[in-house]
Formats: sequence, structure tokens, C-alpha cells
Amino acid sequence: METSQGPSKNADAFNSTLLIENARHDREKVTNGIKNLTTNDDLDKTEDERLDLFYEFVKKRKQGSQVDDKEILMEAERLEVKEKAPLILARVLLDTNMLKQIKDYRKVFLRFTAGNQRAQKYFLGGVEHIVGVAHKSELMPKAAVLFMELYNQDILEGEVLMDWCDKPTRKYVAKSIAEEIRKEVFPFTLSLKKAETKRSGGNDHNPQSSSSVKKPDGEIKGVDTSCGSSTAAAGSAPECSTAISVQPMPVSQPHSLLKRLTDGSLGFESFEDFVLYSCPSNTNDSLSRSTCFEWFLEECAGWLLLLLIIGLFGVIGYLLFGV
Repeated sequence: METSQGPSKNADAFNSTLLIENARHDREKVTNGIKNLTTNDDLDKTEDERLDLFYEFVKKRKQGSQVDDKEILMEAERLEVKEKAPLILARVLLDTNMLKQIKDYRKVFLRFTAGNQRAQKYFLGGVEHIVGVAHKSELMPKAAVLFMELYNQDILEGEVLMDWCDKPTRKYVAKSIAEEIRKEVFPFTLSLKKAETKRSGGNDHNPQSSSSVKKPDGEIKGVDTSCGSSTAAAGSAPECSTAISVQPMPVSQPHSLLKRLTDGSLGFESFEDFVLYSCPSNTNDSLSRSTCFEWFLEECAGWLLLLLIIGLFGVIGYLLFGV
């Protein structure tokens, strides 16, 4: 009896193991099938719905302190929203601690923006919302420093920044807010243009026409980016100085204006730079440049007329009274 029971027990054990393996294999097939169905269902959604799914995905990862650049890239590719993903990343990952977060999430941003100018433009749209709407009071005064940090971290290219600064739109924020942000950032982008012109030997009169803008050596002139404080509380965002050496001067003070333009204390290298910076449109294409100079002359017309009248009375007084 014992001899006949041995093979029977071995057969039962083998059959039991086989059943367990088959059950596991069936579960894996069902799980993979569900995943494929979920993926197909997600891709059947509209792009806006897929962007909403990506938004929730990134938001959960940030809340759980599990922001992994590869995982986020894979999710964006799965949902087929990689190019527009930077718009979501900027709005989810950035807040009042933006200067620090640019470095913290640099690898995530570079997964999408490196070598992709369209993705960089979407990223700029998200940044505009953060700086000009969501956290305007905290970030607008620091706009020049923040945008320069995005440039220094290779997240945004100089060519993209200069093109963005010249073309304010209402695509992501109100037109007035878009213009206000560009007004703050303009001294930095102007420095980029000057640095690029000097780098190319001055042969290219239109820096925007170059296929790529390389970073100039040294610091960008006109922007003080000193940050950090020994008295800053632990975990708090560092206070940054956003002092811009290029400051607008009211045209209603001609004597002071002329003095400061000639001694260089305004930070402008030419009178043309001053006019373009003072102009409300803040754009540098050929049409807007001529418009800016017309605006400037109109602003000065009253003072020029006053000086002409004073000069005329002086000439008449000299002719009549010899004084």
C-alpha cells in the first residue's frame, strides 16, 4: 500500500503546482489586458482630457514627494501630450519658491524642453501664469531673476526668450499682464541681444535671426541676481535682489534725463536703448521701433516747444535791449 501511495502523492503535488502557475499566468493576462484597455480608453479621450489626466498624475507625485523625471516623461508619452506637458509642469511644480524649484525640478523640465523650442514656448505659458496671476505679488518683482535662472539652467534658450519678449499675447494670461511681465524681463533680454551681437562680432544686426543663441561668457550686464540671506528661516525661500540697472526715467525731466544718459548712470549703452525701453510697446521689430521713436518725440514735443519759445524771447531781448 505504501508503495502505491508514493506516486499518487507526487502526482497530486505536481498537479497542484501546475494549477497555481496557470492561475498566476491567467491573473497576469487579465491585469495586462486591463492595463491595455485603460491605455486605449485614455487615448480615446480628447487632448484636453488627457492633459487633465497628466495634471492629476504630476500633482499626486508632487504631493507625495515622488517627482521622478523618467516616470513623468513616460506618462506624458503614454498620454501623447509630451509637447504640451511643460505647460502643466510649470503650473504644478512651481509656486512662490520658484527660484529654488527651478533647480530642484531641472531634470524634469529638461526631459521636455531640451532642444524643443515649441515645448519651451508652452513652458513659458505656464510660467507666465505662475508669475503674473497665481503668485503675482511675490514673483513679479523677481521676474528678471527668475527668467535668467531658467536661461542659466538651460531650460530656456536665449532665442526663445528674445522672441517671447517681443510678442506679448493673451494666449495664457491677459494681454496687460503679459506686457507687464515682459516689461520686467526686458532688461535681461536686451542684455542677451547685446551679448549675442558682441559674440557674433557685430556682423548680425538682428540677433533673433540666428538659428541658435549660445550663452555668452561672463555675467549678463544689468541684472543683479544676488540671493540668499544668513538670517533666512530654514526651509523658506531665499530673498533675492532683483535690482535692474536699467531704470525708466520720466521724460518730463529733460535736464536730469540728459545728464543721466550722458554719464551712463541709467545703464543704457545708447539713446536708442533708452527710447525702446521707455516705449510702452516694449517690442523691437522694425515697425514698432519707428513707432517708439514717434511716441518719444511726441512726449518731448512740449519741452522742445517751451525751449524754442524761451530761446525766441532771448533773441528778441538781446536785439531790443542788448542783454
